[in-house]
Amino acid sequence: MSQSISNRQLILCYLN
Repeated sequence: MSQSISNRQLILCYLN
């Protein structure tokens, strides 16, 4: 679960 959130956060950061 933590990895999924981390992955999403990373993608969001990249998109930002």
